[in-house]
This record gives sequence, structure tokens and C-alpha cells, in this order.
Amino acid sequence: MFYDIRTLIQADTIVWLLSTCILLFVWKIRKTYPGFGYWVLQSAGITLGLQLQTLHGYAPPFVPILFGNGLFLLGVLSALIGIRVFLGRGREIRGFWFAAVAVESALAWFTFISPDLNMRVLLISLFLGSVCFGITIELFLHVPPAMRIASRFTGTVVAGCGMFLVLRGVATVLWIKLPSNYSPNALQEIGFFGSMAVSLLGAFGFIMMNTARMEHEMEITDGKLKSTLHDLEQKIHQVKTLSGMLPICASCKKIRDDRGYWNSIEVFLQTHSEAEFSHGICPDCAKTLFAAAEKHSKGGRPG
Repeated sequence: MFYDIRTLIQADTIVWLLSTCILLFVWKIRKTYPGFGYWVLQSAGITLGLQLQTLHGYAPPFVPILFGNGLFLLGVLSALIGIRVFLGRGREIRGFWFAAVAVESALAWFTFISPDLNMRVLLISLFLGSVCFGITIELFLHVPPAMRIASRFTGTVVAGCGMFLVLRGVATVLWIKLPSNYSPNALQEIGFFGSMAVSLLGAFGFIMMNTARMEHEMEITDGKLKSTLHDLEQKIHQVKTLSGMLPICASCKKIRDDRGYWNSIEVFLQTHSEAEFSHGICPDCAKTLFAAAEKHSKGGRPG
């Protein structure tokens, strides 16, 4: 006994819509990073694509087949772009875009020229699976250690989805022939229930990654604040040292520092402030020195 396929599609659509609302809510009220908006777009695209799939038999074939499946392609590509942007790796996925155009063209061929539902399922499944593997590679190989747990959780979910999609496509062509879009079978049911799980787990994984990155940046900021606070405390200590009672020698005028060493005034002030010294002779000292020199000069002349 299998479930009605239209019912499963509607249930899958509702779950994806819920995931879209959750991601959109986080995107609007929380701090998010570049790339998160693409994840919202991915979920919204798949939601609309599923809804168009229910129009088989009610709308022209190009609506559910070309538009609906086209939204699936755009959805997973948006997820891949979002991952790359989030990791600071750019938006460049030119090869996947060319593949998407080729798949859409092949879908049109196997719909209007040489109708073949099983080939359409194979094409969509292989393309979606390959993008899922691309996302998995990004999440396992290009993520900093601070986000490793969240990224590997998300990557594992996406990898499982990709493996099922590839197996589904191959099985549809080799073993389980689909006479129509709504032919109930175990593989179809597993696919829809798996899609529901992936939508929720994927949204959770994206939010985990965003949170992990935010916590990592907060740790870095906290470390910088502590370093700045330590520098400020050192400056305050120096100011207090200069503004308090300074032990100074009554004879040579050296100052004792907090470690018990006696330093000249120049050394002490240069150590405890940003002051620099240029040496000269004041007028009083100049008179004294010149007078002593003149006296010495006279005393040294022969009588």
C-alpha cells in the first residue's frame, strides 16, 4: 500500500515552505553572513518547484517539467553558491551553469520530441546529485576548524541526499520503470520522505554554520578586547607611577623604579612615558661651567 504521490508532493512542499520561513526569519532578525540569502533562495526555489510539480495534467507540460525542474536546478545551484560565498570562495560555478542549461535542453527533448519519463528522472537525479557532491566537497575541504562540526554535519546530510539521488536515477532507468509521473512505488515514497528530512536538517545545518562563524568571530573580538584592556591597564599603571610619590635620590637625583633599581631621570621617564630627551645646557649651568673653565684656563697660564 503506497501513499498518493500528489499528497506526498503537497506534504513535501509544506515542509520545504516551513524551512524557507525558518531561514528567512533568521536572515531578517539575526546577524548573518554573505551567502545566507542564497540558502533562503534555494529553499524558496525548491518549494515553488514542488508546487509546480502538482500541476501535471492541469497545466501545459512545460510548466511542471521545464519550470518546475528548472527551479530545482536553480535551488541547488543557489545552495552551492551560498556555500562558496559564505566561505569567501566567490560565486564562480560556470561548469554547473553549463550543465544546467544542457539538462533543461535535454528535458525539453525527452518531453516534446522523444517523450521518456525515466530519462527525465535520470537527468534530474544525476544533476542534483552532482551538485550535492560539489557542496559536500566545499563543506569538507574548505571550511576553517572553528566551523568544522557544523559544516560536516551539513555536508553529511547533503552527501546522503546526493547518493540517494544518483541511485534513484539509475534505478529508475534500469529496474523501476515509471509509467507516469504519479506512479506510486517504494522509491518514490523514500524520495519524498527523504526530501522532507533534508529540508529541515539542511536548514538546521546552515543555521549551525552561521552560528559557529559568529561565535568564532566573537572569540576573536573578545581576545582583541582583552589585549586592548591589558594595554590600557599598563598605560594606567604608568600614569599612576608618574603621578604618585617618586623616590628620588637627594644627591644624584636618580629615581627608584618599582623593581628597586635606581635610574637616571631620563631613563625613568623614557621607560614610563612616551617622552624623549634632547640634551642642552641651561643659562645658569652655562655660567657656572664657563666660569669654571675660565678659572681653570687662567690658573694654568705660566707666571
